[in-house]
Amino acid sequence: MKKFIANNIWWITFILALLLLVSHTLSIDKVKVDNTTIILLLVLLTCPFISAIKRIKFGDFEAEIDPKEVRRIKEDVEAKMAERAGIDEPPPSPVIVSTIATISKLSEEDPVLALAKLRMEIEKVINKLYQKVVLQGKQKRVFSLSRMIIELSKSGLIAPDISHPMREVVSICNRAIHGEEIRPQDAESIINAGSYLLEMLYWLAKSIIHEEEPESTIIDQSVVEGYHQARYKLTTVIPYAGDTQPVQNVRILSQEGLDAFFEGYEDFAEFIVDLRKIENVSAQQ
Repeated sequence: MKKFIANNIWWITFILALLLLVSHTLSIDKVKVDNTTIILLLVLLTCPFISAIKRIKFGDFEAEIDPKEVRRIKEDVEAKMAERAGIDEPPPSPVIVSTIATISKLSEEDPVLALAKLRMEIEKVINKLYQKVVLQGKQKRVFSLSRMIIELSKSGLIAPDISHPMREVVSICNRAIHGEEIRPQDAESIINAGSYLLEMLYWLAKSIIHEEEPESTIIDQSVVEGYHQARYKLTTVIPYAGDTQPVQNVRILSQEGLDAFFEGYEDFAEFIVDLRKIENVSAQQ
């Protein structure tokens, strides 16, 4: 009996409300319907739907990311992983392994910050591919990350079954960064799916751009301080242009000076031919 009532509470409440409405309409004296009764009936009628409310929406802003969206993305990426299970994958790269480990560790402390880091790493690789494959040395234009992914998919470089979940991962990251709530377990699912896609992107970029991985060595903090405090001799060349003769420039810069120089380096008409660490200004002689 209790199970029957629990399973049919809404219908029982609805019938009761209907009987009270009829009694009130026909003015049956033995049945009194006041404001308190009506309010309590409204609460009873809406209770079964409260558990179904997943998001609160104000205009275009959704307060919570729907777990169903996350589950769909997770299933799409897992299906792709299953397809590639029998394919010989390249050995793990220390660079991408370190990056993914950093994102994973960050997610334990701040899931939203980890999603921001994931999005940043995806954009970094996508931008390299876009500059190489789509622009091909042409004048740089600023596009959104989603637009660059679409263009790379149109070019045939990224398969649709990869570009679609990748754009969805980026979308979830964007929404979480801009304030939408996401459950910790859903953030973890997006990070796992995005990390797999990031690794695929990394190897794709490596095969096309042919960048050499840096040779990494663990050093002491005192060495870092030494580099930070040192001065550097930077030699650049401005090639022949029109009526001007080629010019070689030599600068003595601190670490801050190097940072300022490289910040706008791609806009310069000169290129670097030598960079070396010196102990002091007189060492350049």
